[in-house]
Amino acid sequence: EGGLRFRLQPMPAMAQLSNYNDALITDLNRDGKPDVVLAGNFDADVIALGRNDADHGSVLVNKGSGNFRYQQLNGMSVRGVSKKIREITVSGKRYLLFARNSEKLLAISY
Repeated sequence: EGGLRFRLQPMPAMAQLSNYNDALITDLNRDGKPDVVLAGNFDADVIALGRNDADHGSVLVNKGSGNFRYQQLNGMSVRGVSKKIREITVSGKRYLLFARNSEKLLAISY
């Protein structure tokens, strides 16, 4: 809202299926509004919590006025526990990099 005043809004239900370890703010769909790319999951052996591994690549698409719509990464599946996500540009092409536990670095071009 501005002036260090915020309005709380629930995340879309599909973005609450797992925990998230990192988020990247970027204009993923190039509409001039910052979107949120989420990286997460948790699969440690904690009997009381169980596995939290239902997320396979989530984006919160900025619809304006503080509203976000959940969308899965187009045609891509980010499996496993992602700890970090970063964006890079190589030869004019943009990539999302997902650092995952016990897995190779995953690069997704867009």
